[in-house]
Amino acid sequence: MNGFLVVATHRKSYLTAAQMLSESIHDYYPEAQVTLFTEDEWIEDKGNETFDHIYGGMPNSIRSKLLACSLIEDYDKVCYIDADAICQHSDIKNVFDLLDGSDIVFTQVREYNAKSIWWNPNTTKHPHGGWYVWKNSPKMQNFFTDWYQNWRVIYEGKIWRWDDYDKKQCTGWDQFPLCLMLDVNKENDPWHRPDIKWHMIESPRWNWIQGYKTWKEDIEEEDIVINSYSSDKFKHILDHENPR
Repeated sequence: MNGFLVVATHRKSYLTAAQMLSESIHDYYPEAQVTLFTEDEWIEDKGNETFDHIYGGMPNSIRSKLLACSLIEDYDKVCYIDADAICQHSDIKNVFDLLDGSDIVFTQVREYNAKSIWWNPNTTKHPHGGWYVWKNSPKMQNFFTDWYQNWRVIYEGKIWRWDDYDKKQCTGWDQFPLCLMLDVNKENDPWHRPDIKWHMIESPRWNWIQGYKTWKEDIEEEDIVINSYSSDKFKHILDHENPR
């Protein structure tokens, strides 16, 4: 069985967003299975009835998703989607076919819309950490555990050994350790995971981020499958329910 993973922590507005995302997935794919990982205090929220499986135990962290990815056991193939997104196309039922023999598949960061860039966009394409599909296995569970721990040691200021990068541009982003683990920049880093077989989906229709340009990507609005509406207004102003 295959299914979707949504994670809601840190701000209560993310739980509301996760519920809306689950509803939209079921609208276009009624048979879909959707799992929520969240903080213990939000498990009993009435809106959680949209999820097929619910787990607590998540920390109040901005990157709990990586921990959840290492723990989920409900599905053979898993599609993770950031909570602040919506499904708007029936092709969502085909998302697991995108793996095509890889352990994990990503979409590409569009540098013209990225908040932070530490790679050369003229020579390197960088995977996006807001959506991905993977084949659930002990190897991938270990990969996500490493990703989460690698992010933590940087975010908590425990180590910094990458003098070629601007620390201010990298700290806090889960995509920076992902860059090192997948050797996107062809560096010989101790965190590199050569055992992970991965590829990138060129079309952003599977992970359309607010600020992408349809004319620049040669895509029609109606072809977008997963549409992210994340914004500073969503993250801060709409967080009046649980301002932590």
